[in-house]
Amino acid sequence: MLGSVLVPDFHAWGESPGATGDTTDESHRMYPQTLLALLKDPSGRVLLARRKGAVLWGLPGGELREAVDSRPAYLAACCARQVGVTPDFVAPLVEFAFAGAQIALGIDEVAPERVRAGGRMAAVEWFGMTALPVDLLPVACMAVAMHAQEAARRGPVRSPVSRFDEPVRVNGPV
Repeated sequence: MLGSVLVPDFHAWGESPGATGDTTDESHRMYPQTLLALLKDPSGRVLLARRKGAVLWGLPGGELREAVDSRPAYLAACCARQVGVTPDFVAPLVEFAFAGAQIALGIDEVAPERVRAGGRMAAVEWFGMTALPVDLLPVACMAVAMHAQEAARRGPVRSPVSRFDEPVRVNGPV
């Protein structure tokens, strides 16, 4: 399923492809923006959530209507409310456009046993990257495909050091 999706290049929040210099100036940002969280467990499964009254699965997150002090902190608060975990989002948020909307994607690994549906969420469930449900929001499908493409480009999907395991040797000593 992921191989058939046309996937655009994506980049860290505030950077343009090939841009250099300070990327903290946010005067060019347009609102609203959608912040989504791609939460994975140590085995690589993706956490999807379904809102109450909805039929499609999606990623946890929310809409940002104005500037905030920290987008990662805002997204982490949305995750805590919706799925019961507070991710760290140590890496920069990834920015892309989808169907005319500005999307920022936070990617983190969380402990699966702490996840629960909360707030407006009717259900949360873990899915393998290659076994996503057919009733998945297109923007969530695009975000997962982009992450899979970037992970394949970089090499091993798993980071050299996981917060839940001992260090793992990947392409040499840790």
